[in-house]
Amino acid sequence: MALAFVNPNIHPEAEYRLRLDTLSEYASGIGCALIIDDYDPEQWEREAGVFGGPYPLISTADDYQRNLLLRQKRCAACYRLRFSRTAALAVANGANIIGSTLTISPYQFTQLIIAQLDEAARSCGLNAARDDYRPLFPVATRRSRELGMYRQNYCGCHYSEIEAELEREARKKQRKQNQKVRASSDTSVADGNLIECKADDSLDGADNPVGTE
Repeated sequence: MALAFVNPNIHPEAEYRLRLDTLSEYASGIGCALIIDDYDPEQWEREAGVFGGPYPLISTADDYQRNLLLRQKRCAACYRLRFSRTAALAVANGANIIGSTLTISPYQFTQLIIAQLDEAARSCGLNAARDDYRPLFPVATRRSRELGMYRQNYCGCHYSEIEAELEREARKKQRKQNQKVRASSDTSVADGNLIECKADDSLDGADNPVGTE
């Protein structure tokens, strides 16, 4: 078995080098061969970047469904390019099966990954390892932190970097709104208790149950 680093999508080049160095160190540590594909971001732009972006997926936004479809088109093209190059590397190195660790991420389009992997393998007379690794995501996250590995905060391309930032900001804004709603709800409940206590105090011999006065 060998690992293959096929990532012409990663932007900028410094990020590409950082991720490659991280994988190289890991592969060396476990004694696994690492095949490094040529870094060709221009080809990625021609074949996947042409679908454009950014397409942030913000569930409360009116353009969510539109952005979802557009991002899926771009990601499918990205998967297609990378898996076709992976298949070519597999043939050149005498392998008969290809797979992908992309399916470990709950943020990827798993079915698109598997479909494009199948197609790339079939076109080169290879088998495809159609594994869905998403159940292992928590384990992989914990293990990578234990090993002190670099952990990226966006998928790779320059569009995904912007999308990830916009989505983080939207989640942050939503959390603040949720906190305000909870705080308002708590205040309303407290006000209700105050009114209730005053009503109880109007009864002869009644005690103030929560000491509001």
